[in-house]
Amino acid sequence: MKAKYYIKRILIFAVWLPIMALLIYALVKDDSDLNNALADDAFPRYIESAPEAVTFPININTATLRELKALEGIGTAKAEAVIAYREENGGFSSVDELVNVMGIGKATLEKIRPYVTVGG
Repeated sequence: MKAKYYIKRILIFAVWLPIMALLIYALVKDDSDLNNALADDAFPRYIESAPEAVTFPININTATLRELKALEGIGTAKAEAVIAYREENGGFSSVDELVNVMGIGKATLEKIRPYVTVGG
């Protein structure tokens, strides 16, 4: 009786092992096919369309919404307020002028001061 049990288990294992090996091979093969497709010029390059990293300090007179949002404590609303203030007042003459923007107080200004500039 025990012999039948072991033979049955060995047969199950003998069938299961090659199936698992084929599945693993298929997964690995698909990855290499994906890498080949990424190397093909006809394949869309999503990495190239990723936004570039923001370089600090940013010029608050020319900064984009994305650049302003990269500052700690500045979300979409505050970034839009900075741009609106800049457009209404002809730009910033100093970084300290940021406190005139709705939603930016002295604490926020001190947090972002090392990361912003008005020129160069």
